[in-house]
Amino acid sequence: RVVAIMCSFFLCLMKANGTAIREWDLEHGHMFDSALAGCSSLQAAVLRALKIENGTARHAHCALMAWDMDKIYDSIDFTVLAVELIERNFPPELLVLGTLAHQAPRLLNVGTCISEPIVETGNSILAGCIASVSFARGLLWSLIDQLIHALPSNPPWEHVDDIAQPLVATSSLALRNKIVLAGTIVGQEVKRLKIKL
Repeated sequence: RVVAIMCSFFLCLMKANGTAIREWDLEHGHMFDSALAGCSSLQAAVLRALKIENGTARHAHCALMAWDMDKIYDSIDFTVLAVELIERNFPPELLVLGTLAHQAPRLLNVGTCISEPIVETGNSILAGCIASVSFARGLLWSLIDQLIHALPSNPPWEHVDDIAQPLVATSSLALRNKIVLAGTIVGQEVKRLKIKL
């Protein structure tokens, strides 16, 4: 993934508003989101493994569902993103500013070479922007929320666009039902959000 060097003025504006973005993240991020400030991916991995190990020790049936959105930063429909972020009360001025910056023409710079302007940026957001992770978090919020409420004893763990959900059940049939339920939710939401696994 290319990390963009963005316009200095835009970066300064986003840096100045970084507190508002971080506050939104903490208020709207799920408790199982290891990409939130102060959270640890390692701790999340240990807790997921512990859930599976605990289930195995109790002779339960276990599975780990692992989903990764395919090139999410390059496949976001800005209309869908705006609707999802507005529903989550993302700061509107930062949504507008971020959307304008992400859809602006781009130049590639390698050494002393500079490309012609790339005017059509499609559905791409830039990894170098402070708001990009928050955009992904807001886009996937409903998917994560549905998984948490559908299987509260088996919540999913999220890190930007990676979702891991340890499933533990008392029988193979119960485990299969959990897998089908989780897969159905993910499938429906991915289709609604116009992204790919």
